[in-house]
Amino acid sequence: GGKVFNFNTGELVHPVSVRDLAGSYIRENVIDPNIKTKLHDADNNDFRPLTSDISVGPYPYNPTATIYWIPGRQLSTAFSPVPPHQATKVIAVHRDALMWLNSYEYDTHDVYMGTKKSAVSRAGRRGKTFLGTVTGGNVVYLKKKVERGMKYYWRVDRMCRGEEFVKGEVWEFETI
Repeated sequence: GGKVFNFNTGELVHPVSVRDLAGSYIRENVIDPNIKTKLHDADNNDFRPLTSDISVGPYPYNPTATIYWIPGRQLSTAFSPVPPHQATKVIAVHRDALMWLNSYEYDTHDVYMGTKKSAVSRAGRRGKTFLGTVTGGNVVYLKKKVERGMKYYWRVDRMCRGEEFVKGEVWEFETI
């Protein structure tokens, strides 16, 4: 076959197959076998590093980040919660925040959390379950630690153009 230009070396070389590239990538980028112990909760889609000595793709260490990258299509409501809906093994000692995929064309999101589903479902901004309003991000940090062995419920509502309110569904997770 023909040759291709290698921008790294400036030489014409024989093209490599995708299989060769994948094998090379895997050999040259060995992942730490203990990586899960260095992240908040990888089993529940929280890939934020616990310390500044590692970086995981789009998740650099930043204990006050207000944006957490979640792939996917934006819908009319917040979507793709972290921790995921109905997760049953969320690590309590690492759960310091809640994240979600922002809704389409939102201005702000109101976030609610509690241990009673009915209270979170009917909550408003003046209630005890109100965590706050998030503008320009998709992370809310918890004011107090979650406890082990508990079931938590949470909801993210959307406000668009200051007038269009869309109530989010109630998500749940259990801690270990």
